[in-house]
Amino acid sequence: MQPQQPERLVFVLIDGVGDVSIPQFGFKTPLQVADVPHLDAIAAAGLTGLVDPVEPGLACGSDTAHLSIFGYDPRKYYRGRGAFESMGAGLDMAPGDIAFKSNFATLDVATRTVLRRRADRRFEDHAVSVRYATEHRCGVVVRGPGLSDQISGTDPLKDNLPLGEAAPLDGSPEAVHTAAVVNELSECMRRVLEAHPINAERVGQGKAPANVVLLRGCGCRLALQEFQVRHGLRGCMVAPTKIIAGLGMSLGLEVLEVPGTTGDYRTLFHRKAEAIAQALAHGGFQFGFLHVKAVDDTGHDHLTELKPRYQEVVDKMVAQLVRQLWQQERSGNGRYSIVVTGDHSTPVEFGDHSHEPVPFAIAHLRHVVQALGGDEAVDRIAMGPIAHPVEEGASVQPAIAAEGAANGHVLQQEQSSGPQQAESKQQQHEQQHEQQPRQPAVVLGDGVQEFSEIAVAAGALGRFPGSGIMPLIRQFVGLEARRWIMAAEQAPPAAVAPTALPFGPRVLSIQSHVVSGYVGNKLLGFDVDPINSVQFSNHTGFPSWSGEVMDGDMLWRLIEGLEANQLINYTHLLTGYIGSLSLLETVSRVAEKLRHRNPDLVYVCDPVMGDHGRLYVRPEMPAAFRELVTPRASIMTPNQFEAEQLTGLSILSEADALEACRQLHERGPHTVVITSSELPGWEDHVTILASTTQAQLLGGPQRLRLRVPRVHAYFTGTGDLFAALLLGWLHKNPGDLKAALETAVAGLQAVLQGTVQACGDAAAATERTAAVSAARELRLVQHQGAIVRPDLVPFFGFPDLTADLGRALQPLSSQGSAITNRGMPIDVIEQENQFEVKADIPGVTKNDIKVTVDKDVLRINVEKSEEKKEDKEEGGRKYHRYERSSQFVGRALRMPENANLDQVKARYENGVLMLDVPKKPQKAEETKHITVG
Repeated sequence: MQPQQPERLVFVLIDGVGDVSIPQFGFKTPLQVADVPHLDAIAAAGLTGLVDPVEPGLACGSDTAHLSIFGYDPRKYYRGRGAFESMGAGLDMAPGDIAFKSNFATLDVATRTVLRRRADRRFEDHAVSVRYATEHRCGVVVRGPGLSDQISGTDPLKDNLPLGEAAPLDGSPEAVHTAAVVNELSECMRRVLEAHPINAERVGQGKAPANVVLLRGCGCRLALQEFQVRHGLRGCMVAPTKIIAGLGMSLGLEVLEVPGTTGDYRTLFHRKAEAIAQALAHGGFQFGFLHVKAVDDTGHDHLTELKPRYQEVVDKMVAQLVRQLWQQERSGNGRYSIVVTGDHSTPVEFGDHSHEPVPFAIAHLRHVVQALGGDEAVDRIAMGPIAHPVEEGASVQPAIAAEGAANGHVLQQEQSSGPQQAESKQQQHEQQHEQQPRQPAVVLGDGVQEFSEIAVAAGALGRFPGSGIMPLIRQFVGLEARRWIMAAEQAPPAAVAPTALPFGPRVLSIQSHVVSGYVGNKLLGFDVDPINSVQFSNHTGFPSWSGEVMDGDMLWRLIEGLEANQLINYTHLLTGYIGSLSLLETVSRVAEKLRHRNPDLVYVCDPVMGDHGRLYVRPEMPAAFRELVTPRASIMTPNQFEAEQLTGLSILSEADALEACRQLHERGPHTVVITSSELPGWEDHVTILASTTQAQLLGGPQRLRLRVPRVHAYFTGTGDLFAALLLGWLHKNPGDLKAALETAVAGLQAVLQGTVQACGDAAAATERTAAVSAARELRLVQHQGAIVRPDLVPFFGFPDLTADLGRALQPLSSQGSAITNRGMPIDVIEQENQFEVKADIPGVTKNDIKVTVDKDVLRINVEKSEEKKEDKEEGGRKYHRYERSSQFVGRALRMPENANLDQVKARYENGVLMLDVPKKPQKAEETKHITVG
């Protein structure tokens, strides 16, 4: 049962959670030997899988991983981590400022060798003139004219290497100037630190001085779409690690200040749980992000025994979070879901980030409670400070332990881990698992019962990129219609096929582009790689325009470049206006190449050719669309005129349109939407007819009709917008053409109605001046909210027409198909007992002709095709190229009511088609005798 309001979600991200098999743990990972019953319950209650935070094989940083997880492609948006660190440390940044992620380090002044990149993990705010961040880190912001973030840093990245100098990366005057400024700044900071009293105190204590600031990750403040606008969730964050806090600020997430949370080993875990629970329950937030750093530190510090222990600490924090949120849900204050995952793996034996994927689990809170054993089990969860493990000799020193205890920490002291202790601890882990198997009492979801790298590999979500997390969350919490059922509240559900979930869609869009206005490659709700089929100054609704049309050779060179860099993996191909035959031929080759790489590629083709009886393209283009593109398309969105061009039918009725859909299905696409039909009796409405041969959620194939009020104005770009919206909503509503079509049309109507209101009198203007065309530009930016979350107004009728197709068409001649140009000379002669239809069709055979009837409509369609073979050679490879050309013509006649279309006779002689259509017999009039009284 889906709740009325979207669920609120808590996202627990365990930094560096993943690892590899460790010999001293019996070749198990730390997560496998850790006692984490509450993380296990989340896995058992929901859906699990493995996540590559950015992409497979990439050992990513926390900043790029978080960007990807939050739904922002780091390959597109990342500009260095300095801005994140500095903003998180509390330094304001304005546009044009640059910032660095910096370390307090130890420099041998005589040799200018960096002895230690991390002088210590502890400094205070007042130690230097830059702002302290976390552990050994600080933020440095540089403000002034003419700055660029395209420079290298001074950090040598390894100990015992010379201090580096900033250098320009792009050769621009701004980068050269900035590098000089930064090098002078580095020396000034070194001189200040060298003489600072704190360093004198450190040297006196036998500690390494922090006499240099290493500058790296130069970046400017990003101008990103806010998280709430992008995902429809008002979000908050608990992240004492400053780089993560700064990233959250850049996305518009509210960073909560929580006393006692430090972003290192000393943090008060229970305070984090309390803060997020309160924010979600009473702060008006729908998304709460909780970041945990200590587990990652154990990996960097090679603390093998401490990593599973800190994973157990996180488990206790999650337990407290579950109890607090469940109290709110039981009291009627919302419903909640929970996500647990990591941003990368940090193997303890490696000591740095690696490319291994991380475990992922998502579940509804009520199912987690069931998996734990119900209300009583949750009520027994201990609250308050959580004990910290401490390993003697580790970087968590006794002095820190004493300070932590004074601030509310509870610490458990352990002896150092020699080989005997390690073996003993492994035996303890094995005994613990034998006594308490990791199997929650109630199991829902995909059958996985353990939160570990190995167990979740069998989960329903499979292995997917971090960019797929937010689309999954939006669907899971109910922001978007779910196309799969999580659980029947009282029974374990079947496993969910991963192909039913929207992971990381990547679209190659080949469409028109204009410098001014909104046509073509301007809006699509997924990650899109745009290729501009034309580059015009403005759209063609203006009196004039200028620009260039791409040819096929240029497109193929772009595709080859993408392929050479392994960037050709797409889930969708979207094409719109194609201005030349060579480009269209290459588009068909691109579709074949992409589908070879991804057999599940969805190709959405908007066959832009014309409208209202007029072609926008060259005369040979319709035949090329039929032969080259239609067989390769998955989904086609022609208007009425384009559907006629593609099928050879004159669409005069609803039955005509549905027959056009049927013929297109036979040629290739499984889904066809005729976007704007003008049918008799519905002059004030646009009729949209859709058909799919794919099985739908509620049954088999469907045919649908949707009528919407006509907007009495002419706009350019509506086809581009509709095709993009349909692609998006079909992806988010797999197996539900009705829901996707309804939502896409609602978004389009919202934009059109808003544009009409905004453009005033220009909406009804008949002339197409530059001023009128400019006023009619679609208001896409102003209606982003309506596009993403449209109001589903009740349009006039939305029946399923699958079983209401009228009388089947009856072919009277040989098979074939045709396209209409309404240019066939034809005469209808009424005789005493029949109608004689005469059509001049020279130069064809009777096998090229198809005659069909439907109710009172008689259709004559002619297709003549020729195929020729051409021997070609390219790159030393010989091959045959087959080229098929076709000529099409068609007419549709509405016959008089007394025409008997059940008994039509056809013959073709000397270039003339003759049809004899008998008249229906007239009923004999009865003689009535009237008695006069």
